[in-house]
Amino acid sequence: GATSGSGYQKDQTDKFVTHRVKYLRKSLLGINNLLDSAYTRLRPLETIFVVGVVLCCTTLCLYVTHKHLELHNIVKDLESRLGPMGAISNPNLPSSAPYSPHFKSHVESVLRDELDVLTVLRATVQTHDIKLEQMQSIIDSFYESTELPRSGASGSKQKRDADW
Repeated sequence: GATSGSGYQKDQTDKFVTHRVKYLRKSLLGINNLLDSAYTRLRPLETIFVVGVVLCCTTLCLYVTHKHLELHNIVKDLESRLGPMGAISNPNLPSSAPYSPHFKSHVESVLRDELDVLTVLRATVQTHDIKLEQMQSIIDSFYESTELPRSGASGSKQKRDADW
């Protein structure tokens, strides 16, 4: 009788294991089907998200570039008004014209103020240049980490030199 009892336990254990394996296979198949359907449903949203991120980055680049060019134009205007080494250039005034001390101090004050503004603007332009370089590296790393092709024939755009 001892062998028949252990045979019965072995049969029960085998049935239990077989039942558990079938149950796990069905569960895994259900989980795989659920993941496949979730991936299929979310794939278009992923594409929309990536396109949205690229559009936001492009808009930000355009905004920063626009502001950079505005500052560049302001700096050029100030430099043309100040002339070389910060001297006020006004061809309509003779160089030996007598000026009152009040006028001279006013001109010097305006000159100092404009030089301060020019210094701040140059620092701002340099900051914008750094931000543009950082954004370009972010965009480059984004394209390197995804399989999205870059627009343009060569795949990369060259920064054109500004006329300073």
